[in-house]
Formats: sequence, structure tokens, C-alpha cells
Amino acid sequence: MINGDKSLLSRAKIYSLLDLALTIPISYNDTRLSKNIIENRINIFQAIVINNGFYGNKFFIKFYLPKFNIYIKGILFKVTSYHLKIFSSGTKHYIQGKVINYNNNLQILQPKSIKDINT
Repeated sequence: MINGDKSLLSRAKIYSLLDLALTIPISYNDTRLSKNIIENRINIFQAIVINNGFYGNKFFIKFYLPKFNIYIKGILFKVTSYHLKIFSSGTKHYIQGKVINYNNNLQILQPKSIKDINT
């Protein structure tokens, strides 16, 4: 074991393999692709950006979800130049966000592009 690893483990009060096995993680972010679209929950989809644009101070992104053969609108409320760059037309992403139904249209709020899935 490397000294840096040993000091990290000792700071976490882990001194044996039993301590390590009994340690419960503080949080876990499930990044498996969603099998179904579940409203009012965080979902993860493979998506293709069709187009995007501003309406007022909100940034709207039209995504196509090939697995479900539908379109879904992404809405970003706090937009940075990073969002404008990564969500350009034609790009493919794994997106994560809360799905809601607004006027019988599915929307994903604050979609986040993630790189590592199935972890």
C-alpha cells in the first residue's frame, strides 16, 4: 500500500479490512441508463441534441432519445458558456436530470452531461 493511501484510510478511521468492509458510503450516484421514463425523478438517457436556443433568460435544448424514439426538451436556468459549447446541435450525450410533464410535454430540468455511466 502506498503511504498516501494509508494516510487517507487512517484519516477515515479504517485500520483493517474489516473496518473497510463495514464502512458505509455517505452517498452513491447511480449512473445506470434509465429503462423507463419516470416523471418527477432523476433519469439518465442517451440523447442527441437537435437544436437549442434562448427564450427569455432560459436556455432550451431539444433532445432526441433514440432508446424511446421521442423528443424531450431540456431547460437550463443558469447558463454558462460551457453549456452553450457542449450542447451544440448534433452532439451526443448521456444526460442526467429530473423529468417533469409540463402541458403534456416531457421536460428535463437542468440536464447534466455525464461521461461515466453504469457505475
